Amino acid sequence: MIKRLKTKKYLKPIVKNTGYLYVFLYNKNGMKKHYIHLLILRAFRGNKKEGQESRYLDGNNQNNHINNLEWGTKKDNANDKRKHGTMPIPHERVNLLN
Repeated sequence: MIKRLKTKKYLKPIVKNTGYLYVFLYNKNGMKKHYIHLLILRAFRGNKKEGQESRYLDGNNQNNHINNLEWGTKKDNANDKRKHGTMPIPHERVNLLN
């Protein structure tokens, strides 16, 4: 949960159509959308290194607990998705003109 500093109230996350959770945070320049998993990773694991991306270790992109998040490579992420069954299956192209 993300808490506002001034009001001490928790921000209500918004669910994107892909399932990822995000919140809008404000500063002197205005409002910006921030994905919760990236906020958590940066806060507890530091900034990502070149070639890294976020990983959900259990395959649930709404489980933003730090124990479920890691920085990893594209290959790590693909292996995770295969393991959890969340890897999209490419559709076979069909030629409808013949």
